[in-house]
Amino acid sequence: MALRRFQYRDDATVDDYLGALELGVLEDETRRSEKQRSGSAKAEVFGVGLGGDKGSLQAVESNLRQNAASKFEKLFRLMRDSEPKEFWDLDELDDDTWACLERGSLINLEVSITIPSVSRALGAAKDLGPLVTLMQAFTDTIDDETARQMTSLAQYGSSGGSEIASVVGASMAAGKYKFICKLTMANLLVPLESLEGTRFLFGQIEELIPPGQRELAVDMSGLGIMNREARRKMAKKAVPPDQRENFVTGPAAFVHVIAFYK
Repeated sequence: MALRRFQYRDDATVDDYLGALELGVLEDETRRSEKQRSGSAKAEVFGVGLGGDKGSLQAVESNLRQNAASKFEKLFRLMRDSEPKEFWDLDELDDDTWACLERGSLINLEVSITIPSVSRALGAAKDLGPLVTLMQAFTDTIDDETARQMTSLAQYGSSGGSEIASVVGASMAAGKYKFICKLTMANLLVPLESLEGTRFLFGQIEELIPPGQRELAVDMSGLGIMNREARRKMAKKAVPPDQRENFVTGPAAFVHVIAFYK
């Protein structure tokens, strides 16, 4: 069995799915086994001493406690071995396979992860507090809309930044297929910047992005600066070359990530 090293794992979702498949989550499991116990025996026949070993079986019980990694492994195997299989193993990806995917599809594939520069900046937003406070001292010299945005940014930073981050995974089998991966910061098992590189993605598709349609690859919902419609309009405008990493063009998908692993 190949052991997995997790960089991100959504344990709450794993428990939900495992509980739905098994009508509950088993926290402890008792295993029973038998082992051979050896001993010696002596006897005398017609005045001649005979010796030898005799064996007996001894029942052994052990208590096995499930942890987060073992629960994931159990869920993965249940879904993989079911008929029909509960998720798509996308070792190969082409237009015909892509056309079969839909909202709610569970996928497992190897991806190359990049972190948009805006995601990096939002991850460090809590460190911007002093700068924004200084800028707010001069709000009488700026327009109302800019002042409102600065106030939103200040509140965002003072609350500790976003609980959500986004990274982009490109299929290793066919790089034109990309996945905007939504992450909950509390589920990260490594620093966000350490996610870059090749990983396996196990997750669920939330929305498919048609070929040619462009979407912002960064979750900015917590900022209060732009609503969804404003973000959509931004994605339709011409994108400067130095900002292209913050956008993704379809075929692509928004994905709720259950795990990144190696």
